[in-house]
Amino acid sequence: MLQWATRAGGAGDDTAVGIAVDGGGNAYLAGSYSGASATFGTTTLANGGGRDVVVAKLSTAGSWQWASRVGGSGDDFGQSIAVDASGNAYVAAYFNSSSLAVGASTLYSTSPESGLVARYSTTGTAQWATLVSGSNSAYANAVALDTSGNPYLLGDFSGTMTLGSTTLTSAGGQDTFVTKLSASTGAFQWASRAGGVNDDFAPAGSAIVVDATGNAYITGRSYSTSVVFGSTMLLNPNTNGSVYLARLTSIGHLAGRYVPGAIPRQGARQWPSMGRAISIPRATLVARQQHSVVQPSPVRAAPMCMWLS
Repeated sequence: MLQWATRAGGAGDDTAVGIAVDGGGNAYLAGSYSGASATFGTTTLANGGGRDVVVAKLSTAGSWQWASRVGGSGDDFGQSIAVDASGNAYVAAYFNSSSLAVGASTLYSTSPESGLVARYSTTGTAQWATLVSGSNSAYANAVALDTSGNPYLLGDFSGTMTLGSTTLTSAGGQDTFVTKLSASTGAFQWASRAGGVNDDFAPAGSAIVVDATGNAYITGRSYSTSVVFGSTMLLNPNTNGSVYLARLTSIGHLAGRYVPGAIPRQGARQWPSMGRAISIPRATLVARQQHSVVQPSPVRAAPMCMWLS
């Protein structure tokens, strides 16, 4: 039975693609909006230009608690969110603005698109932000936490990219990367890559989860005939696009395998999978884009609105 539904946004296209829940049942979302402003409860956010990232929290009753924006002059996309045991939120995003202010931090992009991961306090204050950028495009598409609250980031890149003391070089096209960061400072702990001569990447809609011992499990897509995961080379039976599943140890060592027969990606990168769900005890929360009126309470105010239920 539907318990509540609420909407937010403005006159432009509004997208909610990341959702997480804390131990008290409060919901957190990450997304973006393109209108001159977007309203979340009593909070109205301005727009710096193009699309801006939004991070927001709702109570167990669906009431907006706070909302925060990140944006520059270009298009900036919130992709994923995770919440630790204390209610701090970690957000993965990417942007093509030349610079981006996240709380007290200003990030300067070195590539056409750059990624970021940021931590927000329980009251919605940005505590730190870390840039993911290199010689070419870099995307941060999914984030998950270990039992200590350290964020693991999944994305893809081309060219070269330095994360902390590790420099990654793509084998060709877009390669997948995974990196672990410190919960308290956002400093990189380790980074690993996987890829072949074509695009082998973790697009929007890919996922990462971390188990109790710090092993990370990732999904992605490959178009190369062979792909190197750490010390393992795998042959791809379907260069039209195969899904892969991979596991990384707690210190970033990679191994993987293919699940053949995936459908190749469709559309532009900024239009990710149109709905994601997370199951938790006694409830399922769904974040989606809205193209039509939803009853009983949300009312569409623009061609595309965000809604939660």
